[in-house]
Amino acid sequence: MNPNLKFGHWFRRFAGVRPAAVIMSVLAILLAPQVARSVSAAEAGVLLWQIGKPDNDDREFALAPKDYQKYREDGFFVVGQSDPQRDWPYVHPGPHDAWAGSRSHTFAIVFGLKNPPPAGACKLRVDLVDTQSRGAPELKIDINGRSFTRKLPAGAGDASILGQPAQGKEDHVNEIS
Repeated sequence: MNPNLKFGHWFRRFAGVRPAAVIMSVLAILLAPQVARSVSAAEAGVLLWQIGKPDNDDREFALAPKDYQKYREDGFFVVGQSDPQRDWPYVHPGPHDAWAGSRSHTFAIVFGLKNPPPAGACKLRVDLVDTQSRGAPELKIDINGRSFTRKLPAGAGDASILGQPAQGKEDHVNEIS
């Protein structure tokens, strides 16, 4: 491990009640040009890392487009080393998903920065293709000791988990850390 790097650990936990818990399109972190708290300033900044593309599709992720039943382990992604097609499943199950062990799941993203920006200078953006249509999941994000919880809106149904992501109901989560 390089002693000059400071690591941030990003944990995400999803809880839902139907198979299409959360279907991911993109997860990105942006560095704002100033210590800014507005969405527009953060979006105008520098992209630090990204998993996937904001295209409302899931083909770049593991198990896509419809192999959710082959889900075996939670995603663990090392920015700069991991491959979304191998390491980041398109579906993130919840505790009511029997096909994934009927438990909460934690997904982790690890990255390093030589010169970490000041607190409040980065924005996490999560772009979801779809969520569960009944009993929508709750999204919990833990970022370096800070926790954010958000109830996600109900999704469009099971078509997206069954290989038709265009049938999903998109949602965005923007949290500033």
